[in-house]
Amino acid sequence: MRGALAVAALAAALSGPAAAEETRLIFATVSPPFFPINVQVHHPWAERLNEAGKGVVQLDVRDGPTIANQLNFYDRVVNDVVQVSWGLQGILGGKFPLTDVAAIPFTPEKAEYRSVALWRLYKTGMLESDYAEIVPFAFVAFPHNGIHLAKPLKSPDDIAGMKLIVASKLAALAIARLGGTPITLPLLQTYESLQRGTVDGVVTAWTAIAPLKLDEVTAYHVDTELGGSTGILFMGKKRYEALPAAARKILDDHTGEGHTKTFGAFWDNEQNKGRAIIEALPEKHTTKTLTPEQEARWRRTVEPVAEEWAKATPDGERLLGTYRRLVAEVKAGR
Repeated sequence: MRGALAVAALAAALSGPAAAEETRLIFATVSPPFFPINVQVHHPWAERLNEAGKGVVQLDVRDGPTIANQLNFYDRVVNDVVQVSWGLQGILGGKFPLTDVAAIPFTPEKAEYRSVALWRLYKTGMLESDYAEIVPFAFVAFPHNGIHLAKPLKSPDDIAGMKLIVASKLAALAIARLGGTPITLPLLQTYESLQRGTVDGVVTAWTAIAPLKLDEVTAYHVDTELGGSTGILFMGKKRYEALPAAARKILDDHTGEGHTKTFGAFWDNEQNKGRAIIEALPEKHTTKTLTPEQEARWRRTVEPVAEEWAKATPDGERLLGTYRRLVAEVKAGR
């Protein structure tokens, strides 16, 4: 009798909370498996999390754009088709108006510093209304945009009237103030548009040189700080809140400021690699940095973009001031 009771008790224990099924979450990376961001960031992160989460939670990594891509990644997560993904927030048409603070032109410093500052800004609660549907796991404030043109110029000041592809509203406002004509096109159409001469150039970071093959269709580059995009690794809030507490803890332990720092540092490295590609082809490419006088003039010309954003955004002046202070603190190692 006692033996039967022991067996029954063991069966009950194994079917209870202690033997709960392992939670599996689909992580859509949206890029082919060999892309640097997968090899250096996403895959190692998933492996660390899966090692710590054995028996509790596992990421089922799905590479490539089949299950989610850079256009639909947000909807795929919110609708629980996939549970974790990442992408560019600027693509989502004004869904993250407060987070745009990290994309304002001439906010200097490395992507690593600016990304960590963005995470800390999120943790203050000041960005709460941007994230009603999702739980951020990590942010990236991408390296600043420069100008990449199909034809040489005598001076960076000669961009007036040029048609330039932009990827964000703030970049468009900056280019318009500098006299250029912003053109909204998907970045994947950049190569063909430059090749055909339907645009004169593109406003993007050096990180785009290799994936978009811009070394083949550009010749003149202005290395400056015309803002950047932001990106996010995230999960749907409803799905996250429905997870067992143990699974949430594993996720929390492997996300946040530390992973954000890794994310930003990766993109700083990609920025340097893109610049190096162009510098290795001096016979085909000219790269200009602004003289101190030109930079001061461009800053004065573009500064109203930040001022107008702050006025048009609820609590925008405090938000911008806080973000800039956090960037300085991160840079100082605090």
